[in-house]
Amino acid sequence: MTQGEHILEPPLATMPSTRCAILTSLKRYAVREARDLATELGLTVAAVRQQLLRLDDDGLVTHHRQTEGRGRPVHRYELTPAAEVLFPSGTET
Repeated sequence: MTQGEHILEPPLATMPSTRCAILTSLKRYAVREARDLATELGLTVAAVRQQLLRLDDDGLVTHHRQTEGRGRPVHRYELTPAAEVLFPSGTET
């Protein structure tokens, strides 16, 4: 490596581990609910929702509300096109 060259880390590797795990799961499964992410990651639903809110604020995830009969609507989360650049093409999750 010559002077002035920098080794760039993949952007995903620089993120906090919980956010990285959420993004990786969304990449793998396309659409997830907070409770499914919480179960997969061994976290509380509230903790996952807090991270999803931050990722939404950063423009990396989006969510859709769906009403399924009675009760509260279900929120389903997915990656935005901006998040796709965090996963180089050909990268298996």
